[in-house]
Amino acid sequence: MIFDDYQELAEKESTEIKTELIFGEPGKVIIELSIKEKFDIIVIGNRGMGHLKEMIIGSVSVEVVHDTKSPVLLVK
Repeated sequence: MIFDDYQELAEKESTEIKTELIFGEPGKVIIELSIKEKFDIIVIGNRGMGHLKEMIIGSVSVEVVHDTKSPVLLVK
């Protein structure tokens, strides 16, 4: 599976991770999973599309930042 390399790396570092492959609208899925799993923090990337494109097509990171109650770390 796509996450196998990350799982191996985590095990080498004695870190436990859980991976899931989920389909759906990304922003909504991330928010729902963060509530279900009681995330301490959401770390999400930002592609930097610019304000005009973001207004037209939306942005997963903007949706998550605005609609979640969890702390969010936005990485550029």
